[in-house]
Amino acid sequence: MRKQKLSVNEKKTPDFVTAVTIISVMVAFSLFASCVAGKFKAISSDTAFSFVWGLFNTILLMLALVYYVFKRFRTYILSVLKKPPIPLSRGFLVYILFFPGLLVVTLASFTFFRILGFSPMPQQVMYLYLETDSFYMLFLLFFTSCIVAPFTEEIIFRGVIYPALRERFRAPAAILLSSTIFALMHSDIFVFAGLFAFGILLAYLFEKHENLWLPISVHFFNNLFANIAVLIVKYTHIIKTLEG
Repeated sequence: MRKQKLSVNEKKTPDFVTAVTIISVMVAFSLFASCVAGKFKAISSDTAFSFVWGLFNTILLMLALVYYVFKRFRTYILSVLKKPPIPLSRGFLVYILFFPGLLVVTLASFTFFRILGFSPMPQQVMYLYLETDSFYMLFLLFFTSCIVAPFTEEIIFRGVIYPALRERFRAPAAILLSSTIFALMHSDIFVFAGLFAFGILLAYLFEKHENLWLPISVHFFNNLFANIAVLIVKYTHIIKTLEG
């Protein structure tokens, strides 16, 4: 009887309460990490250390949430991670086609903030890339942003939060809401517009194919090209040249 009950539970799909719970945990954990950083001057006074702290806590949180999701919704998660209906290489084509629009949205957002008198700051991973020369740190950053982040974020945002919202709202509303949450959870107002547009694309792909591998693939290529761009800037000294 016990095994039968567990089997039924495993077939459940994420519901609205699950989505609200996960979002609440992410917000609460982020606030807690920020409070801890504020209490210790060693973290708050050193920009690089502060970024490392933020990155470490983000990775820890996402891995914990993925573990929770797999434990509670194992059958469902495996069903959306089954063999992709189309080749993963299609993710490269999708991203290339989407990139011009993403670039326009991001540049428009940066221009808007500059007009208001704000100077956009690089994201945590990008800042650390520019600041460190350690091979091990560079490898860790690359692995985290190109492998860990696409996999964990797609499971949480498109695999759990989006379908949970989809049960409560129509697809367009669920796509917009999940994309807003995705952008807000990155805690970077300067890239909010770009992340929001990117989230819409990823949610649409999941809605269309009911499979996570294509969104994971597109997410991977986005992060891969961003990492390559930052490494080119770093090792060709473009920034120093512009400043000089």
